[in-house]
Amino acid sequence: MRSAYIEALGPPEHIRYGNLPPPRPAPGEVLVDVAYTAVNHVDTFVRSGAWRTPLTFPFVIGRDLVGTVAEGAPPTAGFRPGERVWSLSMGHAGRQGAAAEQVAVPADRLYRLPPEVPGADAAALAHPAATAYLALFVHGGLRPGARVVVVGAGGNVGGAAVVMAAEAGARVTAVASAADAAHCRDLGAEAAVDYRTPDLAGALAALHPEGADLIVDAAGRNDVETAVPLLARRGRMVLLAGMATRPVLPAGPLYLLDRTVTGFAISQATTAELAEAADHVAKLAAAGRLRPRRVAVLPLSEAAQAHRRLEAGEGAGLRFVLGTGLGESAGERAVSGDAADLTNARPGRGRERGAAASLSAMSTSIVDQSPLFEVRAETRVSAPPSAVYQLVSDLPSQGRWSPECRGGEWVQGEPGAVGSVFRGENYRAQDVVGWAPLVRGTWHTEARVVAAEPDRTFRWMMLSHAKEDQESVWGFDIVPDGDDGSVLIHHFRMGRATAGIHKIVADLDEEDRKRFIAEWTEKLESDLAVTLSRIKDVIEQA
Repeated sequence: MRSAYIEALGPPEHIRYGNLPPPRPAPGEVLVDVAYTAVNHVDTFVRSGAWRTPLTFPFVIGRDLVGTVAEGAPPTAGFRPGERVWSLSMGHAGRQGAAAEQVAVPADRLYRLPPEVPGADAAALAHPAATAYLALFVHGGLRPGARVVVVGAGGNVGGAAVVMAAEAGARVTAVASAADAAHCRDLGAEAAVDYRTPDLAGALAALHPEGADLIVDAAGRNDVETAVPLLARRGRMVLLAGMATRPVLPAGPLYLLDRTVTGFAISQATTAELAEAADHVAKLAAAGRLRPRRVAVLPLSEAAQAHRRLEAGEGAGLRFVLGTGLGESAGERAVSGDAADLTNARPGRGRERGAAASLSAMSTSIVDQSPLFEVRAETRVSAPPSAVYQLVSDLPSQGRWSPECRGGEWVQGEPGAVGSVFRGENYRAQDVVGWAPLVRGTWHTEARVVAAEPDRTFRWMMLSHAKEDQESVWGFDIVPDGDDGSVLIHHFRMGRATAGIHKIVADLDEEDRKRFIAEWTEKLESDLAVTLSRIKDVIEQA
């Protein structure tokens, strides 16, 4: 199997790319076909020997992975072949790493990944977002209403910490560059302070006159001398980076008000803590609230280059992800130059972007690829997020803006609430991909709401005729844009082919299957663009 590995500790040039024997899972391990693996700072520490951990050579590098349980893998801990999974704690403490086509993962370090979360995003989120979770909830004791300061809020860990703290009901102040202020507010920060402010301590004290309950330093500056006096009684400061810093600890201000400075490394987390973190991250990501800011996807063969770029300082607000070319990464257009911005940066004012689609390369058959379809489009609407959300979450009103759905009714649960089921009436004309054996005329579908965050995100998953979940998810994300506008992002993702797709292509040869997938992708792109245009008209003409 193709792998990125080292045979001795040292610089990035020590990383080799080549074939190694496939792993043989031990009892309690699950064999995973890897699609994506991330590159973290800790991976460079392990490779170089800056952080010592037991390992055996040849040593496969990498910590985080996204993939599927391998076909033919024996059932272990309830995992089934083909299940979409992820892990965030390989590549240290004697475990081989994740940068290979196959990895044997201990079952207690493997987690199911919701179909709504793109694989590259999940790989990019795993380490920084799990670190943020541990900092806030395990070591920071975060409670609703807490006053939280996140230092380095524009980065990967810091940005995730802002989102999680805000979602938990905390009042968040972000410390970041002035250029990142708007981004931090979009993530949920109530205030953003430029870290270059001459009197940073004074600015923070003015925002929190009663003191901060929690300060998380995700930047590794570890200015304990300045931070401790800013803490409230029994406040906490959490350190998680900056191995080379040598801060001064002000003992009096620390113990007189029962304040605490604590540090942790995710590598020391228990399996239970990691599982909690993975579950929390997956739920927020599936709901559309947690996404990496920028992701550069490179082929696995460029692992050494990714390590060099990370060590050269290119990782600020950027995540490097390696694609193996298997599974959902099969058709990924690997980028070896600038980062591929995966829709997660704050959209510019007044811009309208056309739909974008990714279509993976064929494995056994093109319909076996995952994701089968992944398309998106966006537009600016001259209305606040609340008005946009009110329309797009009202599925019975789809007749006003959907190319095929004429409307319908809620048949289960509260309208628009997570878990509620919508039954839609649809109509398709005879000339839509006219040569293919599609359902035409009038037909009905059911869908279940999987994310509903007012003014931000609304997503629904299509159900099969047996009322089972399918990896077929439609959704809208809404981003504030100025005082009077919103950027509306419409997206659709089909992971594995649904029963309906399999029925359509059952009697087609491979060339016609490719033709159908290509033409259906074009149709989806067109539908998303038409939908956004109609929604824009409905809202702005109201």
